[in-house]
Amino acid sequence: MRKPFQAVIGLGLLLIWSGCQPRNQFVAPPPAKVTVALPIERPVQEYFYTTGQTRAVASVQLRARVGGYLEEIRFKDGDLVQKDQVLFIIDQAPYQASVDSAKAALEKTRAQLVLAERQLARTRLLAKENAATESNLDIQEAERASAAADVASADAALRQAQLNLDYTEIHAPFAGRIGRHQVDLGNLITTGDTVLASLETVDPIYVFFTLSESDLLRFTEMQKTGELQRISDSDPPKFEMALGNSDEFLFAGKLDFREFGINPQTGTTDRRAVFPNTDSELVPGLFCRLRAPIGPPRERLLVDERAVASDQRGTYVLTVNPKNEVELKMVKVGPLDGGLRAIESGIVATDRVVINGLQRARPGSTVDPEVVPMVARVESMQAADKVIAQKDADARQKVKDNKATTGPTPDSNGASVPNKDSGQ
Repeated sequence: MRKPFQAVIGLGLLLIWSGCQPRNQFVAPPPAKVTVALPIERPVQEYFYTTGQTRAVASVQLRARVGGYLEEIRFKDGDLVQKDQVLFIIDQAPYQASVDSAKAALEKTRAQLVLAERQLARTRLLAKENAATESNLDIQEAERASAAADVASADAALRQAQLNLDYTEIHAPFAGRIGRHQVDLGNLITTGDTVLASLETVDPIYVFFTLSESDLLRFTEMQKTGELQRISDSDPPKFEMALGNSDEFLFAGKLDFREFGINPQTGTTDRRAVFPNTDSELVPGLFCRLRAPIGPPRERLLVDERAVASDQRGTYVLTVNPKNEVELKMVKVGPLDGGLRAIESGIVATDRVVINGLQRARPGSTVDPEVVPMVARVESMQAADKVIAQKDADARQKVKDNKATTGPTPDSNGASVPNKDSGQ
């Protein structure tokens, strides 16, 4: 009797224990939250992009053509100078003396020429009367020719002396910006060896760039078909330029020169564009980005750059269909426009494109989409920065207001200590 009773008790306890255990039931997680937006549709201008470097149209190192001590510097370092403006003056005294000496020598030879001509005239009269021999006539003609040659030589010496005197003034060969002077006053300058300063033109300015063989073929084809925009029908293709610290292409110019052929060592060819520089904002040596507009603007769909991804198959975006299921769509991308990426094919204007939460959105899975406007990431970051800056300004103003209402703070001795922001 005892053993069956114990068995019944054990079986009951086992049933009670098993009934108290929690049941293993799987509960599916909620759909992942993602942010989606409809593409923006607007005209987009396509461009041909390349990089280049600015260079002055003309550049010269100023050197002295005569030697001597430097007496004057007639500019300030970095000045804009005009063509033919006097920049340096070398000691003129010895060269002025040479000019004076050459003038005197010229006058002497001219006097000798006058004498020789008179003697020749008298000898010819005597020869007609048989009072002078043919030999005497030949001698006088030779002396007259020699005196004339002496005059020509003295005149050339005077012109050379005057040139040397003129060379003591060093002029600007063209208008531009001059650098710092390399030689101080009082230093002895030797002919041709000493660089006095450098001068470069300012307006306009060149931008040199290179094209690879493939880019050259594409660029040439676009020129033939007229796809590249021009300032006017008679002008070469136009270019726009942005500096390294800006994304805005603020400068407009045009193609100015193209090198014939391709460098076999580099596989590239040189091109040159010219840009106005009336405000002197551009200086030689700047790295810059160039673009040439291709054709008229065309309607394109644009999405946030973050929505575009790629793998071995190519470039794609993730979209959410009406059933809130994620779909992967292969796309062909175009240029950036206003911080958004143009999509040339692969999606339509009604597609809800995933722009945030891509790591949680797997193709075929169900998600919980939140629809927001499609804006450029740069614009959203700028808007967020403005909100944060405004909050900081409000907080600082609130602290000032609180200090102004509480009044002076007493020190340990009970005296009033004025608050710094209270104006006391």
